[in-house]
Amino acid sequence: MMKLFSILLLTIFFSCNLKQENSNKLGNFPIDFKQEQLNCTGEKYSSNNCIDKNKNLSISFDKNSILFTNNNKNYIDKLNNSSDLGYETFLFGSSNDEKIILIDSFLENGHLFLVYYVNNNNIKFLGKNEVIDNTEENNAYNFKIKKTEGKVDIFLNPQLGNFSLDIEKAVNLNNNDDKKAILNINFLNDNIATPDKITNELIFTKDKSGKLIINTDILDYIQKNTANSNNSYSMSLSKYVTQLIINLYDNESTKWTEEDLFRIIGYAANTTDPLFKKYWKNNPEKWNNGQEGYILGFCNVAYHDQIWAKLTNNFKKNKYYNLPYLEEMVWYGSDFDKVGAP
Repeated sequence: MMKLFSILLLTIFFSCNLKQENSNKLGNFPIDFKQEQLNCTGEKYSSNNCIDKNKNLSISFDKNSILFTNNNKNYIDKLNNSSDLGYETFLFGSSNDEKIILIDSFLENGHLFLVYYVNNNNIKFLGKNEVIDNTEENNAYNFKIKKTEGKVDIFLNPQLGNFSLDIEKAVNLNNNDDKKAILNINFLNDNIATPDKITNELIFTKDKSGKLIINTDILDYIQKNTANSNNSYSMSLSKYVTQLIINLYDNESTKWTEEDLFRIIGYAANTTDPLFKKYWKNNPEKWNNGQEGYILGFCNVAYHDQIWAKLTNNFKKNKYYNLPYLEEMVWYGSDFDKVGAP
């Protein structure tokens, strides 16, 4: 009886250990990071830009690098190992605003995972992990991510298993805040046919506190890449901002305060109005015979009594936001009348 009891105890012991071992292999650990929504543009398995639902974090891709923008700060990773076979991007967030970015680059016989750690102050490259997949099954991911004891543990699914990366060995990405942010030119070039995706969504945004953020890199791109026959971004930006004016003063439906709107008008007009003045007579059809493509002329003619004096006084008070063309464009806009451009 004693031998039988001992054997029973040993059986239970090894059975528990085996279950625990299998549990670890299946990644049954507490989840610190939950998957969050990413809105991506481009090909389904080869996106050129992804943005989180709060528009605080964006991830852009080109052949040589990955550009991250987090809370209006820009970071770049030039060690891009993404595959020509395609890739997919995943985002995970924790309750204390830490995030994990997981990029799955497809290999002929598996996956190469690039992993990044994000907090309010910086973005770090945690590392990469290659997973060989010799099976013909295509099981969906069942992500579980845990941060513990200086490591990030990532469980993929029962088929691919899990791996760990050491936070202490993570590499800070280059921060480009002190320079011009490296702009993903391919992304902007690819969206010329649908410019409102850029002008209506990515130039004027808000941070978590509701403060206006202006993406001057995109404005610079529009100024440098507009011509008399290539003006889709300039026209789209002008249309977007004039609609914001209509929304505030006619429809009383806008997310912007008047102070924010004046700043938006200033930065947008500094971009679009010099282009309109320079090009529209060279190609009237492309610029709608001089009836669209400017902002300050619209403010002067259509909303002169409501905002023209307040708007121009605001510009003077703020020293024209130190923008190079804004003061000149105020004078140009003052010459517009109901007939159109001067």
